[in-house]
Amino acid sequence: EDPNRLKEELLLKKKAFDDPQRRPLVCQAEPSSLAAQRECLDLFLDYLPRRYPELYAVSGGAVTVKPVGETFRAQDWAHAPLELCARIVQEDLILIREVPEGPEHDQATVSAEAALKGVRGRNGNREEATPHKWSPNVRPHVMTAAAVVFSFA
Repeated sequence: EDPNRLKEELLLKKKAFDDPQRRPLVCQAEPSSLAAQRECLDLFLDYLPRRYPELYAVSGGAVTVKPVGETFRAQDWAHAPLELCARIVQEDLILIREVPEGPEHDQATVSAEAALKGVRGRNGNREEATPHKWSPNVRPHVMTAAAVVFSFA
């Protein structure tokens, strides 16, 4: 029995990722985020089999997700490590980076708000706050997504 519906949800994610029309909607990443994505994958491959040995096994650079019986070689995902992370866990994943004030900040604010508006309109709470955070000097700054993986299964 799968009380957390891991197998069901991972199969729904696989369906979304493998659909060429849906994939651009569920997985996006800035090229500059690749190192952070790799770091996230390394953390997952270290932590998951130790914490959940009944669900995950890692050997020879590959991770096996036992409930779905699928094995992924990490090197095959060198171009999209965060996508691999998302394919092996139920959660949606976002890597964020701070954008300091300046022209990029203004552009990032508009882009982040437009992206969230689109996501909210299709899938979420339209009243949710914009992606602003308060910096230590009490000035707002924007956190933008460096890489995003949503399943929207």
